[in-house]
Amino acid sequence: TYRAAARAFPGPCYLAVLKNYGPNGAKLILRTTHDQPQFSYGGGPEREREQNRGLPRALADTVNLRRAAWRAKSQVEDWIRMKAVPGTDLRLCTGTKRGGFKSLDDVWASVGKFRRMVERIYPGVESIAVPEIHHGGGENHDTYHVHMAMVFPAGKLPVYSVFHRIWYRALGGVGSEKGAAVPGNFDFAKAFDRHGHRYTPCQAARYLSKYVTKDLTHGNVGQKRFTKSHGAPDPVRRYWWEPISASQDMTRAHAVSLLRGQYPADRFAILSRTFHDGGDTYHVFSAEPVPI
Repeated sequence: TYRAAARAFPGPCYLAVLKNYGPNGAKLILRTTHDQPQFSYGGGPEREREQNRGLPRALADTVNLRRAAWRAKSQVEDWIRMKAVPGTDLRLCTGTKRGGFKSLDDVWASVGKFRRMVERIYPGVESIAVPEIHHGGGENHDTYHVHMAMVFPAGKLPVYSVFHRIWYRALGGVGSEKGAAVPGNFDFAKAFDRHGHRYTPCQAARYLSKYVTKDLTHGNVGQKRFTKSHGAPDPVRRYWWEPISASQDMTRAHAVSLLRGQYPADRFAILSRTFHDGGDTYHVFSAEPVPI
């Protein structure tokens, strides 16, 4: 566990976090840790975040703001990779409103209505939604639309016309509007890429989670960056310490060898990236099923 690893801190090292997503692979994160992690009980970072709640994000500490957004992004990826297991049907969708959503409260109200109606008509269908600000000009400029990932149980496929009617009603319409009278639109993205492969949950997770950090400073501290159906299990996590290598190539080779022991190359690809923030270095490795 994290607490057990923190107590065994040996000095400056990488804190290794392995998230196991079952059939959807795993993610290994190596973060440089210079000082032993401290546990707070109602104070420290938690109290600071509570005190800053409602403060415009543009005025918040930049490092803390990025890390909070990355935590939210990671939660979106975790939800999709744990929910979209083999046998389910995953669809990426975009919901728009004529004239755009003016505020996040408007987004969440419509998404909530939409989700409740879907649950009545399509029991068992679950979803996660991330808003995005429109920057393309026109009447919708600087308003919101919403990106969603919907997970359908085996054998339960969407009827597009039904979802259009549900979305119209969630926007305040009656569901039967036509032409210029429609209050918005609901698009299902293609289920296959240009090579004819079905999009994997990992690809969908990366696509949706990028909107969490796109408009980093917009809104206030404490506002939700996404909303989701409940019930997704958490990935199994394991923590340990890894020595800091002088060579990034050696670090990458070692991390890949750790993942390859469980995720063979003929069925799983390993993607990696490295970035720096606040004096720390992060190495992220993702073992993902090969598209079929």
